[in-house]
Amino acid sequence: MRSLTIKIITLFTILIGATAHANDLKLDHPSLGYWNFGDTQSLVFIESTGKIDWVQNNQVIRSEQYKIQDATCQPSSADSMSGLGLVLSWPFLVGTGRVCLIDSNNKTIHLISQIKNPENSYSVMFLNEDQDFSYFVVLGRPFDSLGYMKLWTIDKKKLSAQQKDFFVNIPDYSGGLWRDTNNLFITLSVYDPVEPQNNLYKLDIKTLTSLIPSAGALDFQANFVKAQGPFPGFTFSIIADDNWFLYFNEGYESFFFNKTSGEIVNTTVDTGCKTVGVESKNWVLLCDGQTIKNLNTNLP
Repeated sequence: MRSLTIKIITLFTILIGATAHANDLKLDHPSLGYWNFGDTQSLVFIESTGKIDWVQNNQVIRSEQYKIQDATCQPSSADSMSGLGLVLSWPFLVGTGRVCLIDSNNKTIHLISQIKNPENSYSVMFLNEDQDFSYFVVLGRPFDSLGYMKLWTIDKKKLSAQQKDFFVNIPDYSGGLWRDTNNLFITLSVYDPVEPQNNLYKLDIKTLTSLIPSAGALDFQANFVKAQGPFPGFTFSIIADDNWFLYFNEGYESFFFNKTSGEIVNTTVDTGCKTVGVESKNWVLLCDGQTIKNLNTNLP
């Protein structure tokens, strides 16, 4: 096997089971869970019927009924890597080809903009916002060229969205996106049929925001920093706290990855559980679409 530039340390194996525990929270009906980037004090769970539950510290703190007016806004996946998934920054639910508004005034969820999907787009992430605009990025790679990042600008007053080029010449293949307080992270896979590898890139939010006015085919490798890699595994969804990522690929492998040292802590996530976000050091998962499980790993 190829020697790795990263030290892999298996500190322990964490098992997340489907067995009910006293601290699990079971929702009334199957839902999809979202980390609300517009308000990181709570998690949001949306049913196909339009009912929305706000959850904090493993308790439902508020519930409201909404009407989903457009089929394209029907929550089909909370996995931003699926190509069909949606990312939430209240009040906007954004996918790779659509922007939906959760309208708290008339209690509806409806489409405000449908943008033609860039070729082979596969992930979307909230970037930043100000008083007038919310910004999202879409990542993808055409089949015959290097990858790209598009910038979506949502006008909060006009409730409209525009798309333009942001970065080009992105190497490697499909990747996961995550935004924490300070940085936007991208994990990109290096194709190898024997031993798949990943590289982790980052750019601080302040710099990214300053580049928005000049967005348009900026060179990715001249701006983003390679933070870690290569390290083994497929490219898949990521969530993060201040120090760790949780890489998750249902049916394959899952592991914790330290942002600074690159140390890996193996973990096993049961089939049927999806990653949602991190709250008070607890890694929140939604299992079988209805049971919220918290995992306190005591990672350093």
